[in-house]
Amino acid sequence: MYILLFIVVILLGTMAYAGYSAAPWVPTRARDVKRILQMADIRAGEKVVDVGCGDGRLVVAAARDCGAYGVGVDIGIPQYIHAQIMRMRQDAAVRGRTRIVWGDLFQYNLCDADVVVVYLLSKSYDRLVKKFEKELKPGARVVVEAWPVSVWEPTKVDKGSKQDVPLYLYKR
Repeated sequence: MYILLFIVVILLGTMAYAGYSAAPWVPTRARDVKRILQMADIRAGEKVVDVGCGDGRLVVAAARDCGAYGVGVDIGIPQYIHAQIMRMRQDAAVRGRTRIVWGDLFQYNLCDADVVVVYLLSKSYDRLVKKFEKELKPGARVVVEAWPVSVWEPTKVDKGSKQDVPLYLYKR
């Protein structure tokens, strides 16, 4: 009984920490995944990193639909497990171009990322901007869902329809 309680506390604890530090898990809708891939103009061989990847759907789509190398980073254990299952359900080619990392997005090194996708609360942007400015190479693209980064000027904005989440593209 205590072991089960311990496991539940650990699972819920990592989810709560993720929600507190950057954002609770809110899955990106399939149509928004397509919009993100188009907006970022992802090409085969590029490295796409989804910070706070949730179930990994964007990472898988970048590898499957664009031929990119996709990395998802999430600190929530349930999200990490879900993303690993989503990844393992793909064919060998997609599995070979995807990786899911369990860890803190603020500790993951982004120096070789071509595209970074962000769907987090704006309260985490100050830390993210500092990290991006320090680590991202020139020409790297950042796609932000929902809330713009106030200290950067977007290269492109896609408001979509009234039901869609706004997307903002930034280039380093």
